[in-house]
Amino acid sequence: MDAEELMQQISDWSEELLLRGTAQLTLADMEALERKAEDADALQMEFLKELLQHVITEGRNVLLGKVDDSALLLQCSRLCQYAQIGGRAIG
Repeated sequence: MDAEELMQQISDWSEELLLRGTAQLTLADMEALERKAEDADALQMEFLKELLQHVITEGRNVLLGKVDDSALLLQCSRLCQYAQIGGRAIG
């Protein structure tokens, strides 16, 4: 996988989550993001990996009922913005 493909996949996931809503977040989403974080690490995209890890952490907290979804929405927004801007810069 190259950086452009990874950014597109992350952008697609972010948009899908925003359309579904955080109430529809699943463990499968977290697992998919963990794979994306591994891909980002392999591509030496440290900031992207960090953004993904923040979304994963907040997503798990929401799934466990520890917090409301406001922090998750913030982290998803940051990730989505980065993926969109980064995708344009790479492509």
